[in-house]
Formats: sequence, C-alpha cells, structure tokens
Amino acid sequence: MKSGEDNSSPRDGYTRYTEPGDEITLADYLQVLWKWKWLIVIGTLAVVALTIAYVYQLPRVYEVSAVVEPGLAGLNDRGDRLFLDNSDNIASKINEKTYNRKISEELNLEPEQWSFWPEAKTDRRTKSNIVRVLIESPMDQADRGKEVLSSLIRMIASDYEKEVNYNRSRYEEKITLKRSELKNNESKKKDIDRQIEIRLNSIKMKQNEIQALNDRLDGMNKRIEELYIESGNAKANTDQIISLRKDQLSKPAGADALALLLYSNTIQQNIAYFNGINDQIYLLKTELKDGQFRKEKINIDMDSIMKEVERMKLTKEGFDTNIEDIQAQIGRLESEEDLIGNLRVIQAPQVSLEPVGPKKIKITALAVLGSLFGFMMLAFFLEYLFSQVIKGPRQTSRR
Repeated sequence: MKSGEDNSSPRDGYTRYTEPGDEITLADYLQVLWKWKWLIVIGTLAVVALTIAYVYQLPRVYEVSAVVEPGLAGLNDRGDRLFLDNSDNIASKINEKTYNRKISEELNLEPEQWSFWPEAKTDRRTKSNIVRVLIESPMDQADRGKEVLSSLIRMIASDYEKEVNYNRSRYEEKITLKRSELKNNESKKKDIDRQIEIRLNSIKMKQNEIQALNDRLDGMNKRIEELYIESGNAKANTDQIISLRKDQLSKPAGADALALLLYSNTIQQNIAYFNGINDQIYLLKTELKDGQFRKEKINIDMDSIMKEVERMKLTKEGFDTNIEDIQAQIGRLESEEDLIGNLRVIQAPQVSLEPVGPKKIKITALAVLGSLFGFMMLAFFLEYLFSQVIKGPRQTSRR
C-alpha cells in the first residue's frame, strides 16, 4: 500500500488488508467481528431461541435397561471361571440387530409402530464380562420396552441352552464315574473289614486255646510236683525198709524169715510204685514239652495273623484316603455343576427414575456454540464479498 493514498474513505475498511503485501492482524479480525456484531448476536439468539423452542417441546425419553452376564461353562484346572461366551460377542449380536425380527414376531410389533430397539454396551475399563442392554423410549412405551428386553434375554438364553445341557451332562457323567469308583472302594473296604474281623476272631480263638493250654500245663506242672513228692516219699520209705531189712539180717540170733519176706515184698512194691511214678513224670514232662511247643506254634500263628491284620489296616487306611479324596472330588464336581448356568440376569429390565433425554442443556449449549461459530464465519464471508466488490472500482480508479 502506498503512503500517498487517501485512507480516510469509510469504505477503506474493506480494502486495507486486501492489498498485496498487507499482513492480516488480530485487530483486523476483531474489527470485522465488531463490524458485524449485530448479525452475529441477533443470528445466534435467533438460532438458540428456535433450538430451545424445539427442544422443550420434545417428549421426555426414559431408559429401559437390563444387565446380563454370560453363563458359566465350568472351571478350568486352575479354578478360573469359564464362560459360555464373552460380553463383546453378545453385545455385537445385539447391536447388529440379530434378534430384532424374532422379538417383533414374538411380541407382534409392527416396524412402523415400534422403532425403539435394544443397544448393548460393555465396560472394557473394568474388564468385567457383563453386558448392559438398554432402550431409550418415551414413558408411555416404557412397559413395552421392558417386554422387548425380557424377550431379548429369553432369546439369548435359548441360544446357549444346548451348550448348558451338554456341560451339565458332562459333569453328571464325571460324577457318576466318581460315585461308581467310590462304591467300589467302599465295597473293598467292607471286604477288608470282614477279613480283619475273621482274623481277629481267629486270634481270639487262639488266645482262648492258649489260655486252656496254659491251664492244662499248669495242671501238669502241679501233678509233676506232686509226683516228685510221692516219688521222694516212696524212695524214703523204701530206704527205710531196706535199712530195717539190713538190721534184721544183722541180728546174731538169726533173721525172722517172715519179716524178711514182708520186707522184700514191700521193697519190691515200693520200687514198682517208684518206677510207676517216674514213668508218669516222664509222660507228663513229654506232654508238657509238647504243650509248650504247641503254645509257641500258636503264638507264632497269632503273630503272623496280627501282622496280616496290620497290613490289612494299612490297606484299609489307603481305601479311607481314596474314599475321602473321591468324596471331595464329587463335592467339587457338584459345586462346579451348580455354577453351570445359562445367561445370568444381574439386573432385570427396569425403567430409569429420571428421563435421560432430550439433553436440553447440552443441545442448547451446542446450538449457542454452533450458531456463534457459524455466524462468525458468515461475517468473515460477507466481509470478503464486500471487499471484493470495493476492490474492483478502486483498482480501476488507480489506472
């Protein structure tokens, strides 16, 4: 721009920053906005007023929502829960309107009369496996919205019914096998109990036999002692008679023949009696020795049976341990089977207490910002048009 040009014209405002080499400053922008301030203000107020009038006559929208979680298929080896499906897949099928046709057929909904269909959301921030299903509808359609969500939940559950039944039957098979194994172990344990009882009865019988044998041996020992006493008495009597016979024979007047005969007979009888006692003692000692041997054999048999009983008890303890383990496994399987289920409804369909729409403040704020920005752009555009209109005549006058 040349310094000699006249810049006092009221229309120079359209051209001073359109000349080649001019720089546009913030003051230029503010000058344009101030120049078209009434267009911007009035236009913005008009748009906002129309927006408010439109928004506040819209019907209130309420949210019908439900929260569901995929059913459990069981637990893995580490005890982590296994789901039938993940929340993203369920949400994807809902958002892709997979069930809308079936819902409309079940509830006799006409497409032109019903336009509120479920949407699904998942919470990936918490890494939970829940799905929040919602419908936004006017209050007079809220009950119908609850019916739609209930129908949707039933249909989702029906998709997994076969898999749920299969998983349960699989656990039932495992439990049946474990119960059969438990019954087998219990049967073997009872058999061992019977065998132990038989052997303990055998030990008791042998103990009774030893007691009877001990009584008999005690009687033999007493009889042997008595026979020793009798043998001693017989020997002493015989020695006395022999001494008397010797005295008789040593008499100088001659021995009495009758007395000698009596002494001789008595001595022979005593010797025979003494030998008989010794024979009895021998027989009793032989029988006593056989009894002791029999007693030792019975004790050895008892020890062998007792060791066998101890081995059986150890085997029984092993069966007891197996039975406890199997019972624990059955309990765990039954607990896991109880966890198996179809789609779990965490929150049944319900209507929000407060309306969720229309969001009047948000819409109004957006209208204010949008219209303000739009009219500011319009002001710059109009300024540009006017500057082009003024620029032509001025360039002609310069030439």
